[in-house]
This record gives sequence, C-alpha cells and structure tokens, in this order.
Amino acid sequence: DRLPERGMNARAREAAVALLAVLGSAGGAAAADLPLSLEEAASGRTVEVQAGAAALHVVFFATWCPPCVDELDRLTDLEDRWEGRGYRLARLAARARQSLDRLSGFVAKRPMPGQLLFDAEGEVERAWGATRVPTHVVLDAAGAEIARSGSLDATIEDALKQLLSGE
Repeated sequence: DRLPERGMNARAREAAVALLAVLGSAGGAAAADLPLSLEEAASGRTVEVQAGAAALHVVFFATWCPPCVDELDRLTDLEDRWEGRGYRLARLAARARQSLDRLSGFVAKRPMPGQLLFDAEGEVERAWGATRVPTHVVLDAAGAEIARSGSLDATIEDALKQLLSGE
C-alpha cells in the first residue's frame, strides 16, 4: 500500500537529519548519541529508538494495511527466535489514516510483537523514504542499514540471520 506523498517542511528536514544521525545512514555511518523519540501506541508515553542492539528491525506499519497485519505472526516468530541474541523490533506506525487512539485500540485487541510506535508527523517515514507499507529496514549495532525490503522476505530474514547467528 502506498503512503500519501507530502512535501518536506523545515521540521521534517530537521527530523530527517536527527533520525539519520541516530540510526545511521545506508552508507554505514555510526549511530549518534542522541536517540529518536516517538510515542508508544500502547501507553502513549515517549520512548527512544536508537541503534545498539545486534539487529534493529524497523517496520513501517499501518493498521489498515492487510500485508502489515498478515506479517504479525511471522514477526512474533522472529522475535521469539532471536530476542535473546540481541534482536529488537520497532514497528513505526505511519501517520496516514491513523491516530494514537486507533493504534491503542488495535494493540488492545491482540498480542503484538515488538514496540508499536507512532510517527505522528510522518517525519521518520519521510527521512527513511518509506513510501509504502510495509517497509522493513534492518540496522546493525552501529546503526548502518544492512537490508531493506517491502515485505518480510528472504532479504530481511537472511540479514537478521547473518547479524544474530554470526553466519
């Protein structure tokens, strides 16, 4: 599913710069000290997302996206398999047609893997060029992008396996 395109205003540009500094760029830059703050859907509290886990798996997600919902069981399996080895899952809810209330209701209906965070202003999706949901991005401990895909496919699973099992 395609996200609505929006122009990047000054605030979005600042967020993009901050996100790239925090999570690292596709070119392998190391993560900065300052974390990215987003609202957690279940609690509404602000949480920080930063590199540091052996593998940070970021998934741009929407409650209205059938493929996103269909992947939840597979994401739970990945979390169960790799959590003890440094796997961290952060699902970033794109702002299109969503609200914190809608996300909280969605989370209350079923167990969810990882953290569901709300990108209320769409700054993170713009910074990462996530124009479709789902979009999967795997980062290493330094915040370098290792893999990216529009689905939970072999590209993502192979990158996680390489980072978490040493293969």
